[in-house]
Amino acid sequence: MYFLQTLLIFVTFYKHVLACGSYSFDYEIRGQIGFIKKISDVEEISECGNDNQSVFVDQHYILELCCKIFACKNILDAVTFNNCFIRKFEENCFSNSVLNVRSVIRVTRNHITTIKKHTFRDLVVMQIDLSNNFIEKLEDEAFLNLNNLLILHLGGNLLTVINPKAFALIPRLESLSLYENRIRTLQPGFFSFLSARNSDVNLACNEISQLKKSAFDGLSSRVILDLTLNGNKIEILPEDIFTNRSWQSVDLSYNPLKTISRHFCDKQCVMQIFEFDCVFLTWEDVEFIVDWAEAKEVDLYGGGCLQYNVTVMLPTKLCGGATNFEDFFSWKFYASFYLLLLNYI
Repeated sequence: MYFLQTLLIFVTFYKHVLACGSYSFDYEIRGQIGFIKKISDVEEISECGNDNQSVFVDQHYILELCCKIFACKNILDAVTFNNCFIRKFEENCFSNSVLNVRSVIRVTRNHITTIKKHTFRDLVVMQIDLSNNFIEKLEDEAFLNLNNLLILHLGGNLLTVINPKAFALIPRLESLSLYENRIRTLQPGFFSFLSARNSDVNLACNEISQLKKSAFDGLSSRVILDLTLNGNKIEILPEDIFTNRSWQSVDLSYNPLKTISRHFCDKQCVMQIFEFDCVFLTWEDVEFIVDWAEAKEVDLYGGGCLQYNVTVMLPTKLCGGATNFEDFFSWKFYASFYLLLLNYI
């Protein structure tokens, strides 16, 4: 009987917390000049000091981020909730409560799984960081009417597919980070929501195995795209995949490229930088890329290209998404390291 009573109290308390019941936490106010003021054991962020300061909440069991937490009326530069075990956002939590945050909203290293419709709507922030959660799904219009948003971080989550309809009316978005997810395919119209002239999309360290031209359907011809795809599983560059577009750079390093169409970047294709790997390509393919880059004045960087006349790139990051490529070299690396040690023993 005592056990059942204890369990009932625990369940009631747990549901109360998840339903935005009362709970306490600490937060810090961080000023522009570096001072920190800590406010302890409160149920809401009400004392915020002066305008243009930041609020930081770290390592608390908040579970559900609720509207009532944001009681501060000052104009804030940034609000951060890091490692607070947050699982969900109360409906309209941000759009009703943090319209006075001008620069950054960070909800990082929590347990969020879904970004629901209108979660981030009508805000004036320039950056939203949701990296290192457990996000599996973005609902339609999850990010809506964000006229000032420049940077959106969704890296380090569990996304397998991206819903382009999640991003609506974000005219100034310049940088979208989707690195280290589990994205397997770029569906038709994947990039269609981009409209900023210089746009950067980072898809490094995912599980993409195939590129299709339809992924760029709806992408404005005025957009100059910086596309990072390193550490995926791409083996083929099909015909006209980058044609009729402008590219600041395309990074395909740490992909097991085996086949490259002679028309992968033909007619009206403008590109500044192209990064790739020579390891699985034939001599004819590499020679073609070198000639193509010279004719189009493209800066070329290649991995595993020591025997070719290509600038050798240095790896900037190794990741889980690149294991399919790295495993091919692992035995050589360990053998060389072992022999090197023998010489010094």
